[in-house]
Amino acid sequence: ASQADGVVRGLTSVNFDDRPRLRRLTLGDTSVSAGPIGGAVVMGGVTFARDFALDPYLFRHPTMRFTSSTELPATIDVFVDGIRVRSERVQFPDS
Repeated sequence: ASQADGVVRGLTSVNFDDRPRLRRLTLGDTSVSAGPIGGAVVMGGVTFARDFALDPYLFRHPTMRFTSSTELPATIDVFVDGIRVRSERVQFPDS
């Protein structure tokens, strides 16, 4: 809608959070998604869902990410539970 149309209502909702149980009750408009390979829709009504974002310190699964820097060429050793599972040589990218 344009400014000439007057007042335009956006998404309106009220949320009730149950942080200890990580649940959220939403009354009004909400956006619902089925994940990266599913669809998404904006709908109105009542939504009751589990929301892991209510606890910012909760790890749903451990991450396997590590970032560092080194001079090249170098050798990378990957250890899992104290056992070396992989060793790989890293070189300068081809020009």
